[in-house]
Amino acid sequence: NLCSKPRHSGISFHRMDVFSRDSLRLGCLRGFMFFSLYLRGREELLVTVRRHGFKEMGEGEGGVSTFLTPSKIQKASPGQMKSDPTGLAPASPAANETQQAGEDENIFLIGGYARYKCPYVWLRSGFVESEEQGIITNRDLPLKLHSTDRWSTTTYVRPWEIVSEIVSLTVRPLPRNPFMIDFEYVDSLPPAEYLFLSGALCSFLREVYLKDTPFVDLVYRDLSRLMHDHFTRIPALLNGPVEPQEQDPQAQQQQQQQHQQQQQQQ
Repeated sequence: NLCSKPRHSGISFHRMDVFSRDSLRLGCLRGFMFFSLYLRGREELLVTVRRHGFKEMGEGEGGVSTFLTPSKIQKASPGQMKSDPTGLAPASPAANETQQAGEDENIFLIGGYARYKCPYVWLRSGFVESEEQGIITNRDLPLKLHSTDRWSTTTYVRPWEIVSEIVSLTVRPLPRNPFMIDFEYVDSLPPAEYLFLSGALCSFLREVYLKDTPFVDLVYRDLSRLMHDHFTRIPALLNGPVEPQEQDPQAQQQQQQQHQQQQQQQ
């Protein structure tokens, strides 16, 4: 059990509280190429990962390949997913899961339950092969991941570190940057919505960049483009036409009555 290492209850509660707040920040984001997020309460974060379908992307900006070459996959990949038979079941059983994966998707549940004193990850929907057990069938057994195993030996594990491992274990070909931004989607948003989302994505990518991950250069590339586009669009939004606001019907009726009274007095 990855939570077997004894810790002071106050410290454990604080760590899980920080994890829940970080999950909230992460779960509000959109615009990633390989996955999407859905918050379900304070302690559950659903991660939908697209397994395939990105081969047509080929090379990214500057001729940098979006995916690792076969010779580098073995070195970069942590391995296949495995179930943890000593782990705990989620608060919401898999049989009650309402979210269903698409044909080429996997849905994972990251549970940051305070009473468990550490995060767990469960496969909720989709198809995953296990190196030792074949196809993972028991959806109420958590997955054994390097990121969650580190919880008992390190000061803190961020939710996005867990997402990064899930993406790396799921998407094929293996992406060079699990947090690659879908600029086609982000750029298509209305101006105000774009600025809110791009600002939030910049803040998130900056956190990932400062962590010095193996894909730090690619994160910096997306971060630079987002920051440039974000500040370029601000003047256009501030100087844009002001749309007329709809007047409250009751206030409009009062104005009409006042206008009629003024005409009668004249």
